[in-house]
Amino acid sequence: IITNTKNDVGFLASRLTLDAVEAVQGDEEPFVRAMLDSFRAKHPDVELAAVGTDKGVYINAPKSAVNPAGYDPRKRPWYMMANDNNGKPTVINPYSSTNSGQVVATVSQTVSDKHGVVSVSLSLKSLTDIASQAKIGKEGYIFIMDKNKNVLVHPTRKPGSQNDDPVIDEMFQQKNGMISYERDGEPKVAFFTTNEATGWLIAGTMPKAEIAAATRSILLTTGGTILLFLFIGGFIIYQVITSIRKPLSEMVQAAEKISNGNLTVEIPLRSNDELGQLSASFNQMSASLRKFLQQMQETGEQLSSSGEQLSANATQSSEAANQVASSISDVAASMEDQQRSVHETTNVLEKMISHIENVAVDTGKAAEQAA
Repeated sequence: IITNTKNDVGFLASRLTLDAVEAVQGDEEPFVRAMLDSFRAKHPDVELAAVGTDKGVYINAPKSAVNPAGYDPRKRPWYMMANDNNGKPTVINPYSSTNSGQVVATVSQTVSDKHGVVSVSLSLKSLTDIASQAKIGKEGYIFIMDKNKNVLVHPTRKPGSQNDDPVIDEMFQQKNGMISYERDGEPKVAFFTTNEATGWLIAGTMPKAEIAAATRSILLTTGGTILLFLFIGGFIIYQVITSIRKPLSEMVQAAEKISNGNLTVEIPLRSNDELGQLSASFNQMSASLRKFLQQMQETGEQLSSSGEQLSANATQSSEAANQVASSISDVAASMEDQQRSVHETTNVLEKMISHIENVAVDTGKAAEQAA
């Protein structure tokens, strides 16, 4: 809220010039009045949008917000602190508004021509509403303190009152964190942080007993949730393992049957995942083995037929060889007979030649004697 308001005040300061505003209260510049009224209408959480000139004139929106007689904006904190901050948005410590009497938080800044200051006062009611809507357990609540330890939002303390509680002092010293303390004998805990832009302390407090009860409830709920998830996780893991183990078991059984010679085994395909692809590959292998075995059987039958034919041919060749051998034996026997005949003829011829030679010798001797 404060950051957005600082941006809005910076925008107004860049657009507004106050040098033309007269020194008489009530003499307004139309453009300034239009800008303030328009801004106020668009921001319902703004209690007052106003400018104060260096001549002591002020212009409020809404116009019905009339300051008391003798009001001089130049003496108000929002004017003086803005001048001291040299043209930067300035967060003013909450103070009691002279218009409504309520504690307001104000952001102010000098305008572009340096002839005055524009300020926007936020009603703390919006902060109170936001804080009241935030629930911290059953008995917890949120409170906000300004940097001077004045109450801005508190369910039991009046806005603007001073809070000198030692617990608050310790929170301001730590700036951020958690603190344990006791109030009326009841242990409590507070979580707090300090807004860097405003210096405000924003804290939430609640009894420790509520934290313990909430913790027990959270532990029981968390424990139950963990058990439920463990059960669900176990069931899912069981299903996953089963979905993996069953196809693997089928493949093992099929492999055993194939190893025993049964090549008609096929594994049913139940999915398209890796196991399904493995089953398909297994079935393809089984089909390939069946085809190979069939081809081997056909080849064996062909070889058997060829063997029988070769055996028959061998038998015929053996018989022909026997016949040739017999013929050769007969020829050999005949040749032996012829050889014997030739030998005998040779002996006869030798005897005849010897006899003829003898006759010739005798004839020669007879011729010699006759002579």
